[in-house]
Amino acid sequence: MGRVNYGHKLLADSQHKGIRTGVCVDLHFHLHWKQYPLDLQDLSQLDFSKEWQAGAPAFYRYDFQLDHTLDTYLDMTGFGKGVVFVNGHNLGRFWEVGPTTSLYVPHGFLKEGANSLIVFETEGRYQETLQLVQQPTFKEVKGENL
Repeated sequence: MGRVNYGHKLLADSQHKGIRTGVCVDLHFHLHWKQYPLDLQDLSQLDFSKEWQAGAPAFYRYDFQLDHTLDTYLDMTGFGKGVVFVNGHNLGRFWEVGPTTSLYVPHGFLKEGANSLIVFETEGRYQETLQLVQQPTFKEVKGENL
């Protein structure tokens, strides 16, 4: 998921991401498929009217009100993998494998009154509510919370 960001490999072909040599399914190349780029710079045109479908990637919107703003964490427990935006700011990526299951939300990204969170979830998982918490959350390992 990462790539080298320094040294002689910085511009190497091995550091490019995406599909480069084709897609194989059961050892056979899969042809005639479509790729749809997602413009994550402007999320204002997203349509949130569709119903949730298990296993299908989707965007979800959560609106909430705040009386005052503080630095906080967004608990992403229950989601699989994706990226979160708050009031148009990219908070970052999340992945259920951890070790952290939360994203830091600086108070400058929030505002008193109406706020909006947009989650792009690639694994087709959904939660009806999200929680802002005071401390980061971590994935449990062998029955212990880190």
